[in-house]
Amino acid sequence: MAYTVPFLINNEEITSSKTFDVKNPLDDSLLWKSSAATVQDAEAAIQSASDAFRLWSTTKLVKRRELIYKLVEVFERRRQEPMDSMTNETAALSGWVDFNVDASIGVAKDIAGRVVSIAGTIPESMEEGSLAPYRYWYRYLTLGKNGDS
Repeated sequence: MAYTVPFLINNEEITSSKTFDVKNPLDDSLLWKSSAATVQDAEAAIQSASDAFRLWSTTKLVKRRELIYKLVEVFERRRQEPMDSMTNETAALSGWVDFNVDASIGVAKDIAGRVVSIAGTIPESMEEGSLAPYRYWYRYLTLGKNGDS
């Protein structure tokens, strides 16, 4: 029986009863099965991510840097695992896979090095007191394309 890849919600691995096959594109062999999320699973994942973001946004910058560097350490130590997954799932050539892993590690190191000095601004709007176009996208995403729910 093939391993079923769970999804992670609220730091808990969830394996659904409905799955789909993940196959090697070169020989069509079954690599593993993946859990298939329901709408409720997706909504729970969104809520979990929102809760995690609230916690992350209150985390001191120095602590964020430490956590990102820890991620880099784990990624460097276990680099062969994502490389094997990329090769098996996409039939990518080793040079491309190696490039992607190196680039990911490099970007994470760069972010960790910059995180303590990040400063952001919100672009000004021509309309006083408005965050347009953000207001439009907020309305679009929450109320629908025509502004109705």
